[in-house]
Amino acid sequence: MRKTEKTSGVKSAKNIKAILFFSITSLVLIAAFFLLLAAHPATKYRPTASQPILVQTAAKVDPTKIEADYKVSVTAAVKEYADASGKNNLTPEEVSKTKNQLLALKVPTQFKDLHISLIMAMVKMESYFTSGNQADKALAEKTISEVERNYSWLN
Repeated sequence: MRKTEKTSGVKSAKNIKAILFFSITSLVLIAAFFLLLAAHPATKYRPTASQPILVQTAAKVDPTKIEADYKVSVTAAVKEYADASGKNNLTPEEVSKTKNQLLALKVPTQFKDLHISLIMAMVKMESYFTSGNQADKALAEKTISEVERNYSWLN
């Protein structure tokens, strides 16, 4: 029996060595495969001569047209607001409508401060309608008066 025990012990040691060898070899091959994939990323689509490249360009922006459109739109919005305010007919809906009209505009760079001031005035006036705080109303009216004074084309 001793001979059988020795031979079975030798066979199991050989089996363990073989399994270990194949495991290590497999891991090395898998690592090599992933390294090859990392070194050569997927190729990008390149059209052939028969497939034209479509390039989409943005429409050219005319800054003078944007400025003119902005002035017309802001003047109309401020006039509607002032008419409602002057007639003591100012409602939360009118304030919200004016604010939304202003928010929908493309703003030229030179008028960004004006625009922010008008939006903030509308926000303060909305705050007045929700809270009843007279200081919010006074600040909104003061801001609009300053804007009209600084930008004469609004009148």
